[in-house]
Amino acid sequence: MLKEKNIIIENLNISFLDNEKEKSKVILFLHGWAADKYNLSSIYNYLLNSYRIITIDLPGFGQSDRPKETVGTYEYSEIIYKFMTNLDIKKVSIVGHSFGGKIALLLSYNYPELIERLILIDSSGIKPKRGLLWYLKVFSFKFLKFLTTKGESWLQGQVERKRRLKRIFNQALPIFKPHSTIQLLR
Repeated sequence: MLKEKNIIIENLNISFLDNEKEKSKVILFLHGWAADKYNLSSIYNYLLNSYRIITIDLPGFGQSDRPKETVGTYEYSEIIYKFMTNLDIKKVSIVGHSFGGKIALLLSYNYPELIERLILIDSSGIKPKRGLLWYLKVFSFKFLKFLTTKGESWLQGQVERKRRLKRIFNQALPIFKPHSTIQLLR
């Protein structure tokens, strides 16, 4: 059973849930942007009997205080580090969703000795390496999509534009014919 708890970190009241299984391995859940500590409950509810589960409301979300100043990813990771230090957590597996995954990545980079495992779910902060072939496929797909959805009407518009220009040109042509210019000069 998870218990609602609060802790003060950097003058912020941080709300979290903890099942207090002190002798078990710890899994910390970090939610994504605009979510809260219940966001990943469909996962952590299955693990309550086997692990110490801690799920936190990041500052500015859920029941945690909103920081007075803008907080970036680095500051969030430092708050989580201090949170773990205050709870005397020596080793942790982190499940991070979206922005929570980005925080977890930064934590694992800055404090590798604390991290046992990282589980990232649709994490931000990971940019895949993409080769030329990938860009060619994407461009080809977008071009074909353009041709099939907008291309036909675009092509029809171009044909109609060409017809209008031809009509205007043909109407104006007699004025500029050389023989009419010559006749005017005589």
